[in-house]
Amino acid sequence: MFLDLDQALVDAISRESPKASADARSGKRNAPADASKPHKGFIGTHFYSSVARFESLVDFVTQHGPYAQKVMGWIEENGDPNERSLMLTWLFNLFAKYQHVVSRASDGKNILIDEGFIGRAVTLFAYRAEPPIDATRTYVKLAPKPDAIIRLNVDLEECHTRLSSRPKGPPARLRSLSKEQQLRILENCRQVLETALSELSASGVRIIDIDSGRPPPEQIAAAASALGLPRG
Repeated sequence: MFLDLDQALVDAISRESPKASADARSGKRNAPADASKPHKGFIGTHFYSSVARFESLVDFVTQHGPYAQKVMGWIEENGDPNERSLMLTWLFNLFAKYQHVVSRASDGKNILIDEGFIGRAVTLFAYRAEPPIDATRTYVKLAPKPDAIIRLNVDLEECHTRLSSRPKGPPARLRSLSKEQQLRILENCRQVLETALSELSASGVRIIDIDSGRPPPEQIAAAASALGLPRG
């Protein structure tokens, strides 16, 4: 059985704090207005500011010390304090959520992470003038490895269109850039991800390619079939 990381986190917190779960469902403590994604408000209210998040982050860093040290060094290389703050937030939240869930996951369940650790190689390296190949490979060697990676094949123009049409607009670090600059960054993203996936493939991780031109239900079915999940 596969569980989305955010939903798995909510399930884990709910088991430990039924009152917090009830508060979120009832709209207490600044639960989000968007009822279609209640887990986002739940995580923001009950996890990101909690002792559990701090303890999970400490546990992750303790277990993955060399990786965490390298990540901090790469973040420090960025001279923009606002970007460093964003990078720390994105990475630390991933570290804490992942650690909290995997330490409480039930047997037989796998966690499905959107972007996850390999996606964070983009956070660290894609916004540089030239993506550092050796650093990307080192990052992948040190990061927690998945059993499989799902790669959706999308060309740069389509990727740019999708990012630009998001409800919140392009990612924060792209918003002030021209389209030409944004496309250059996306090309860097492609290079970083290809390097990361090559390193993962060499270490035995499965790479599952999905055609973005197929309807979303077919994409999901193809990914589920490749992962050996039952249909429906």
